[in-house]
Amino acid sequence: MIQGWVEPVSGWSAFAGLVILVVVSLVRGWLVPKSTHVRELQASDKRGDEWKETALEGRKTINSLIQTNKIVDDFFRKVTVREKDEDSVT
Repeated sequence: MIQGWVEPVSGWSAFAGLVILVVVSLVRGWLVPKSTHVRELQASDKRGDEWKETALEGRKTINSLIQTNKIVDDFFRKVTVREKDEDSVT
């Protein structure tokens, strides 16, 4: 009689049961303690803030380089226009 009850349980059914057990355990906090979860979330937030600061510093550097490039570009445009004006006059 017991043999008839055990037979319908296949390997896939056992695997599905274990997967369900693991998922329920994770959701309920049985496998990962809440303190560990909170600690990891805080570490993740800190890393995100560090990346944000780095990106802002990079943006400031790029903006200063763009301003420098504009100044140099304006200078060369004015010099080129003067040379063309001088060439057309002569």
